[in-house]
Amino acid sequence: MKAYSGRSPLFTADRPRSWRDDAACIGLGRLFLPDGIETIPSTPKGLRLVADAKRVCAGCPVREACLTDAIAAEGYTDHHGRAGVRGGLTPQERTTKARRDKRGDAEPPTLFDLYLARTEALDDGHVRWTVKTTTVSHHGHSYTPRQLAWACATNRRPEGALLVACDMPNCVAVEHLTDSVMRRKPRARA
Repeated sequence: MKAYSGRSPLFTADRPRSWRDDAACIGLGRLFLPDGIETIPSTPKGLRLVADAKRVCAGCPVREACLTDAIAAEGYTDHHGRAGVRGGLTPQERTTKARRDKRGDAEPPTLFDLYLARTEALDDGHVRWTVKTTTVSHHGHSYTPRQLAWACATNRRPEGALLVACDMPNCVAVEHLTDSVMRRKPRARA
């Protein structure tokens, strides 16, 4: 007969409790590894999935154990086994962390970490900048809030001005930003 821990449907009398029983992501598997992807896509939708997953990880009581487990497991698997957000990091971020840890280097925040620390996702799909500073520096480059969001999503500098394509003037949701390249593209007709 299975015993229920009050938290996880995975806990049974047939096995000892695990750190996984207290994970904040229980039942949210599709958020952390959506169907059909092996790596996190660098699209606005992919960026939103990563941001949503990282927000869950940020409040997880077993984040460090999850990250340690992910890095240990990935040392013995191919790139297919490295998919998804685990321990609050993407596969690329986990690889970088593992290399830094091996060398004993200090870990600087990523652009995405800077974006997450300064933004708040609103229920209506907008993202609000939550700090008073209007620029962020990273590896010698300065970014406005819109440029930071754009860099996280596209891995390229915007061409021309970044404009907000929604009704919230200071929105920094990537899917609400356009550069001149995007504005020149013809829109698909329904």
